Amino acid sequence: MSSNEKEIRVVGIDEKIGVGSALFLGFQSVLACNLFLGPVVLIAVMQLNISDATALIALTFLACGLATVIQAGLFLKYPVIQGMSFASLGAIIAIASKQGFAVCFGSIIISGLVIVALGYLKVLSKVVKHIIPPIVAG
Repeated sequence: MSSNEKEIRVVGIDEKIGVGSALFLGFQSVLACNLFLGPVVLIAVMQLNISDATALIALTFLACGLATVIQAGLFLKYPVIQGMSFASLGAIIAIASKQGFAVCFGSIIISGLVIVALGYLKVLSKVVKHIIPPIVAG
């Protein structure tokens, strides 16, 4: 191998990687997916104190970690990190600024349960099939 060529390591589909490599790649993925960015935006906009800010960041990491473990272990079984959706950030800020974080978190829990129920009943998949062509939806 010349000095300009680099060795490229390719992992096969069914090949297992070592624990050290898995931990390093997992840590790299967590840093790359910016899980902290959503809470930092909320902290800045809502001007939270340090204890609330710390709790919000910790809860975000905990929720994303639980969602990743559940998704990877039970459902899709893909090694994908579940992160925060920024689509709801405006609504979260609006509710939290008027009603407080308790009402905001309660609203998130209720809306999550509604989404789970709609998913279980396959209501959204029936609607999506009529709106999005199969070639796009997969």
